[in-house]
Amino acid sequence: MKLPREYSVFLPIRRGMQGRSVRLVQEWLHLHDHCVAIDGDYGAATEAMVRKFQTSAKLHPTGVIDEDTMASLLRPILTATRQLSTTAETYAQRVLAAARQHLRQQPRSIGHNQGPWVRLYLQGLETASDHWNVAFVSYMLDHADENIPPSPRRLPNTMDMQVIATDAIAANRFVPGSLVAEDASIRAEIPPGSIFLRRSEGSSDAWSHCGVVTAFMSEYVETIEVSLHDGTSANGSNVCRRFRSYSNLDFVRM
Repeated sequence: MKLPREYSVFLPIRRGMQGRSVRLVQEWLHLHDHCVAIDGDYGAATEAMVRKFQTSAKLHPTGVIDEDTMASLLRPILTATRQLSTTAETYAQRVLAAARQHLRQQPRSIGHNQGPWVRLYLQGLETASDHWNVAFVSYMLDHADENIPPSPRRLPNTMDMQVIATDAIAANRFVPGSLVAEDASIRAEIPPGSIFLRRSEGSSDAWSHCGVVTAFMSEYVETIEVSLHDGTSANGSNVCRRFRSYSNLDFVRM
């Protein structure tokens, strides 16, 4: 998968510089737990934190962002977005492989729905109203599609859960969670790598969250999803592994 345009930066980046590329460096320092103000100003504090990062990465601590330092800073996102190295034969298996590949790199937001991971999944956006939980799922579907013919089971590329559900219903791929919870034979027909939709409280036809199912168990499902700040809002904090009961869940069979 291609990285966004923001990664087309001129190197080296050093003290005294300002702007978008400096801000990107500061964000990635933060994501490596070398926190500094994210203000786009490469001052003394940023230089000192770059030296600390370089030392931890076993690089020469120059305080200057050269190719080796930038590659080390960006290694998580470069690893997450690389072509899938899998022998998966089905589209669902490739979706699952993509989700696991991203999970291993611990994607997370900086502050409130901000940062490089959020922009990656939201195609450059990072506002409080954007649902990066849906965007994460859409990105996994795109990643699974990379370098293979489009799958007939492909969901629409959207950031709207209602569109996902409507399309799945029309394609006869929507499976009510109540059936899945009660019938093991139905569970067996839904492969890992399928999508779960969590219904909004008190609603039978509106959904507020989604993610990738990694396993169907008798009383719960295992998932990879964006962890929501308060359990109900659309604003996420990080990609995580989770166990969920079948309550309020529906499924889209891939």
